[in-house]
Amino acid sequence: MRVRLGRYSIKRKTYSYTDLGLNEAYKNMLFKFYVQVFHLWYIPILPVGKFWVVVDRDTKKEVVLNPEVRTILNLKELKSRYPFWSYIGAFIISLPVLFLIGLLVLQIINYSDKQLDKQLTVSNRIEQVEEGLENIELDDELSFKTFELKIIKDKYGAVLRKEKQYYTPTYKYVVTMITNDSIQIERKFRSSRPYRYTIYKKKTLSKQQLQGMISKTFASGQNQLRKDVENEKDFMVLFSLYEINKPNTDNSIN
Repeated sequence: MRVRLGRYSIKRKTYSYTDLGLNEAYKNMLFKFYVQVFHLWYIPILPVGKFWVVVDRDTKKEVVLNPEVRTILNLKELKSRYPFWSYIGAFIISLPVLFLIGLLVLQIINYSDKQLDKQLTVSNRIEQVEEGLENIELDDELSFKTFELKIIKDKYGAVLRKEKQYYTPTYKYVVTMITNDSIQIERKFRSSRPYRYTIYKKKTLSKQQLQGMISKTFASGQNQLRKDVENEKDFMVLFSLYEINKPNTDNSIN
């Protein structure tokens, strides 16, 4: 099948001499204004030009005009706009692209909304934990989330990178003693047990240390509850104080 591709001209409008402000010497002439378009299967894709054809009313033959009239026609041509239908093919071709762009914009908006909701959720959680730490009481339950990193070293012992491990358990402790500047916590609840390292069953931490462990970056909670830091140096465990709750009588005690 041959592809019909090329150009054709369409008459836009016919003017009389009075429409163009000419004198009666040109009253027997018709001034035809054409638009030329590039087409695909005769569907206009884009306009490619404009031109005039002047014919005699009686003979229907084309007339050659003097430079003065030609200037008037050229000015009229410059002021005219291409009709909207001369772009219809380009619009049809661009529809899939516009559709994909629209989908991309929607995805970006949805992603931004989700990220904003996530940030708000994290901020609200941090505020609640900070408030809970300010009003800490005996028997309050503290939940610590972990973030395990395997330390990859070269043959000389230099650290190459740190890889996140898949298994990252959560540990729960209860407040057993409170002093002016420290809090003693004890692990009494059944929860996930570490399989590569050991953690303290009972630990005293300063309020400043606990405050630093609230950060969502985990940076201040490095190995805070680990007992075997000196024995296991091929990975590190970051602890985050994730939640503070009042006593729950349904929890089982070890």
